[in-house]
Amino acid sequence: MTRHEARRLALQVLYQVDLVATRPDVALERAARMMGCEGEEGLDYAGEVVRGVTEHQAELDRWIQKYAVDWTVDRMAVVDRNLLRIALYELLFRPDIPPAAAASEAVELAKEFGDTDSRRFVNGIIGSFLREQADLLNR
Repeated sequence: MTRHEARRLALQVLYQVDLVATRPDVALERAARMMGCEGEEGLDYAGEVVRGVTEHQAELDRWIQKYAVDWTVDRMAVVDRNLLRIALYELLFRPDIPPAAAASEAVELAKEFGDTDSRRFVNGIIGSFLREQADLLNR
């Protein structure tokens, strides 16, 4: 499983957790079983992202809210807010991931799973974050 596929799986799990209030570990196990990827190496990364986003969700949402002009996190599309959480988790807590890679992956997944405006919305918030927080992310 590639990192891209792991992010896709993490997004699907976080989407389910967001909508159904399922425990993240249960949702991840169920999704991996349904996709036939139990035990795959990349599954570890998907689990790490799900756990990281869940653990840091309040902080991630504060960052998202700071850059989401005229939007509240709870009013955002479920896909969009979870893509933003994943990207900001990677930007803030995974220094081994280049900022451009985290941003690009979020935009690609927005094209795949979001509505017609998701790509621009996600790109705009992440772009604003990257411009204003360059010193924080100086890697």
